[in-house]
Amino acid sequence: AKHYLRMAANKQHPGALGLLGYMHCLGLGTPVNMDTAYAYFVTAATHNDPLGHNGLGFVYFKGTQAQARNLRLAFKHFNESAFAGSSDGMFNLASMYLTGTGTEQSFQKAVLYYTQALDQGHTPAAYSLAVMHLNGIGTVRDCDIAVNLLKKVCERGEWVSSKLVSAYDYGDKEPEKAALLFLKLAESGHEVAQMNAAHLFDSGMSNLLFKSASSSPLSPAPSQDAEEGLAQEDDARSQGRALAQRFYELSAEQGSSSSELRLGDYSYYGWGVSTRFREDFAPPARGPPAEALGEAEVGEEEWEDFPLPSVYTTNQVELKSQSVDYEAALARYRKTAEMTVTGEWMQSFVARASFNLGFMHQFGLGINQDMHMAKQHYFRCREVDPGGMHAPVTLSLAGLAAHMMFLRLPSGDKLAERLSADFRVHVLVLHLITMVTLALIRCWLASRRPRPRPPPTLRPPEAAPGVATTSGTEFPNGGDAPGPDVRRRAEGNLVID
Repeated sequence: AKHYLRMAANKQHPGALGLLGYMHCLGLGTPVNMDTAYAYFVTAATHNDPLGHNGLGFVYFKGTQAQARNLRLAFKHFNESAFAGSSDGMFNLASMYLTGTGTEQSFQKAVLYYTQALDQGHTPAAYSLAVMHLNGIGTVRDCDIAVNLLKKVCERGEWVSSKLVSAYDYGDKEPEKAALLFLKLAESGHEVAQMNAAHLFDSGMSNLLFKSASSSPLSPAPSQDAEEGLAQEDDARSQGRALAQRFYELSAEQGSSSSELRLGDYSYYGWGVSTRFREDFAPPARGPPAEALGEAEVGEEEWEDFPLPSVYTTNQVELKSQSVDYEAALARYRKTAEMTVTGEWMQSFVARASFNLGFMHQFGLGINQDMHMAKQHYFRCREVDPGGMHAPVTLSLAGLAAHMMFLRLPSGDKLAERLSADFRVHVLVLHLITMVTLALIRCWLASRRPRPRPPPTLRPPEAAPGVATTSGTEFPNGGDAPGPDVRRRAEGNLVID
């Protein structure tokens, strides 16, 4: 790496200069040499490289034998690195604001730059923000946010990262092994693993926790007919979706836009399962009349007349297939569409949720029909994902315009009443009747006109016996064409030799 970085640095590549400075500063593949690192950082900073500015800030913050410690210059270069887009520069700038080193102390600005660094995946920034939210430093104290941030830090540990990389390596080649690793991480609360495990079970790529009848050792011989095979396949798919639904729910609770969108699809199409406690309301047993009982017994009897619903006393769970629920789907889609897009990967999910909301508003599915709201959601879909597929949105907007024009048309009775009261319609109908009448008269006259007889066709008389025909014979004049005498004979004229 050092060899190729030097080749790029010889051509004044800013990124290569900054990375070489890091290698000499941290001793990566080369002895630590802060003076050489400083030279590389200065050259990279002249090209406004964020790594170069961050390296210069680090040198000025620590100080070297050749460069004295200068906190003002360190703050300046950290600021330049942060505005150039370096997450390390944002983290260092936030730390300067947090401690008031080289600048005026500001907890609010520290929270701002820590958040910006976190948006770029900076793990130490997540931990610092968690501590600030936990203690209410620079922001309102919020234990939920602190716990979520600390959870992100734990999920980026070596054990989780190694399992996640191994699961991705298995991928489509060995989905069962990938599903097993994703399940281990999902049980620990890893949101990405929950979403990936749900996808494997939802798509039918993995049957890890349930085996189809065809793969069971107790399954019958493969002589079953096609209908039974399809039924078993559908049953396996239903089981996979039921299991995937649970992991989608766990992932959606942690703010996953893709899982929330998929749960909306489950409610829209009636996939998955629904569970509830079984309710069996039995009429209370009637005892003796209240007049025959004492005061204490009367109170107990009156209490028994109003028993608690069995949902609070039963432990029987009712499991059944989920029915189509447009209102639940609408709520899921709306929650996804209202999420803040924090990365490019979220654009497609938020855009699709907006499109589904527009479709449901257009046709009144789960909500009152509202064409203008549908139009807003369609435009929102285009704005959220400008680089996505816009052909479906354009076709939907065209269909929405035609749909709105159709709805503006009056009813059949009102339309007939308005047309009958319009004088222009009467004139148009008279013109049509006149044109049809004239066309019929013309056809009738054409059929009555006598047709000219075709001219009679002259056929040559049959040749007399003993007279040779002209085909395939030589004519008297010795040529191929008949002479005048032969032609007059053929026409029936008398020829005197």
